[in-house]
Amino acid sequence: MNSKQALCAGLVVLGSHLAWSAPTLQQRDDDCSKGPFNSGKMYGDASSGGNHFCETKWKQGLVVTGLEVWAAKDQIKGLQWTYEDGSKSLTGENIANGNTGNSHDRHDSITWNPTDVITGLTVYKNKVGDALGHIIITTNTSSTAKLDVSCVNWDPSSLEEVPLDTGILIGGWGQYSSMVNSIQWLFMKSRPKSAKMVSVSYTEDIATWNEKQR
Repeated sequence: MNSKQALCAGLVVLGSHLAWSAPTLQQRDDDCSKGPFNSGKMYGDASSGGNHFCETKWKQGLVVTGLEVWAAKDQIKGLQWTYEDGSKSLTGENIANGNTGNSHDRHDSITWNPTDVITGLTVYKNKVGDALGHIIITTNTSSTAKLDVSCVNWDPSSLEEVPLDTGILIGGWGQYSSMVNSIQWLFMKSRPKSAKMVSVSYTEDIATWNEKQR
């Protein structure tokens, strides 16, 4: 059973609001407000303003299988999500893909299989306290499968370990501006007990396929 069979299929309608002021879970109306995940904690600074983002494709039956992070001198600037179908989505800025030549800019990425799980997720604030400053992710694939990226000025005393539930990451939501101000990570709260095939598609018609088998 793969993760696509495990999650229900459907269409995604993401909320996009350019003017956003610290909404609660009840005020939001998107795919991050209710789903097969627990209502967790917001990390970073949700009171610092910025744009609202909701990053998930759970209604399409897709889990997250990778994360890329860019950081500058004083804050984490952007997160790029990779889903199991290979699609990518950027939250914030990618700082010229990490090739600015600025010694303060930092970049790291990690990928994993849909059947793997995240075994550790640690976050810190930046020193000012208005954004994320450091992210560490490990998976069960290998002890060396790790993402570890931070801005220069992050706050070591702000360490927080994110509860992982099943360890299956399906997205996140929060605020971003010229930095990633805050995020709530969305993990599946329980593993599916069963799955069934709902559709089958072919890249060529059946007659052509049968002819090739002769």
